[in-house]
Amino acid sequence: MKNKTRRGITILMLILQVFAACSITGSAEPTVEISPQHPKPQDTITFNATISNFKNIEKVVIIVEECGNEPGLGYICYTDGFNKTMSATNNDAYNATITLKHKNAIELKYRLGYLTDNGWRWEPPSDENMVKVELDTSSGSTNDNDKSSESPGFEIILVLSTIFILLILYRRKR
Repeated sequence: MKNKTRRGITILMLILQVFAACSITGSAEPTVEISPQHPKPQDTITFNATISNFKNIEKVVIIVEECGNEPGLGYICYTDGFNKTMSATNNDAYNATITLKHKNAIELKYRLGYLTDNGWRWEPPSDENMVKVELDTSSGSTNDNDKSSESPGFEIILVLSTIFILLILYRRKR
């Protein structure tokens, strides 16, 4: 009887872990893609946003700021950023085009905002966590985008905790 109970608990934990992983990865977060992917200082950039988890969106904006190394000042974020209203291209897609202003810029930061029936929502939620994109400041090579816009792997935590609990159960069996 004890073995059947342990097997049942093990199967139940695996099923719950699969459901939890699916619920985390299945949520439709707003996404933003930029073109070109590796912009240079003073490039024209197109932002394409997809917001599929909300209906009745009244307005979508993208806030962009440039940061760079200024001679005599060091690293600064310029105060003349962009707060651009995005145009709807279809039900869930929006776009906006901006031209970067500063030749000494080394990165840009952006944040997406959208007005729904329940007020403004921001992605990412705070100004301190704006998505960073390194600018291509070399003449021929490209830099990868900063990975801070990617979600952490919460499902890995679920898998590791399940394995840990299974190890405890099997250890008690011996």
